[in-house]
Amino acid sequence: MVTVLISSASLPITPQIKDWQWRGYKVRYQMAGTTGPAVILIHGFGGSSGHWRKNIGVLAEKFRVFAIDLMGFGYSDKPSPEQFDYTFENWADQVNNFAQEIVGSPVFLIGTSIGSIVALQAEVRSPQNCLGVS
Repeated sequence: MVTVLISSASLPITPQIKDWQWRGYKVRYQMAGTTGPAVILIHGFGGSSGHWRKNIGVLAEKFRVFAIDLMGFGYSDKPSPEQFDYTFENWADQVNNFAQEIVGSPVFLIGTSIGSIVALQAEVRSPQNCLGVS
């Protein structure tokens, strides 16, 4: 019989899944990690925070990690275009408000696909909230 010992340090960090109310709409996000600078992961077109599932736990070893579902994607609300203007500016405001209200500190923004454009727009609109963009 072989016994394998697994230290808790080698187990992946499981993110918490939460909802946040923004402009009257539900926004889904994931968070993990308790120390280090804050990082917000922004998915691409057709994606969701779940697309970062293999990155969140690893990053959470050194960072406070947040992955957000942009309005209209994932488990966030999907109001009609008459109710919500789906623009990079509005998504950037969503990310900046999230950084202020939920994270509570300046953040690094990491995006893929349209998430990269959202990250850049968020930095342009509120440079004081942004530590860097990738």
